[in-house]
Amino acid sequence: MAQNKVFNYEPFPISSSTLATIGGILFNIFTSQTPAWVGPVISQPYAIIKHIRVINLLTTIAVPVSLFKAPYSLNTGVSLTTQQFALASVSVPAASYVDWYGQARFDGNVDILLGQTYGTTTSCANIQIDGEIGIS
Repeated sequence: MAQNKVFNYEPFPISSSTLATIGGILFNIFTSQTPAWVGPVISQPYAIIKHIRVINLLTTIAVPVSLFKAPYSLNTGVSLTTQQFALASVSVPAASYVDWYGQARFDGNVDILLGQTYGTTTSCANIQIDGEIGIS
């Protein structure tokens, strides 16, 4: 039985842009972009997200954040049939963070994680993700 590999997704800005754009994508695991440290190119990668931390970069204002899990098509771009996931309109206190713990599977070439802030600036929050990568 193959062993999953741990990954740590370094801080990445959550945009206030429209979710149905490439700018709204926070995490995906495409077959063609499998990290080299996972090993040889694999045909059916998946990720198990176990921890998400959303960090508010503003020092005086709380920032509402929503995360969505959505299907992804390499031919047509982001699907508009998104579903709220993990954090749904959660208010992250000023200069603080919110954590989510669980086990959510994201299949390669199928699932993506989208996010959006509702703050007044485009770079008011970051996301960090921890999990595992494996093969079906």
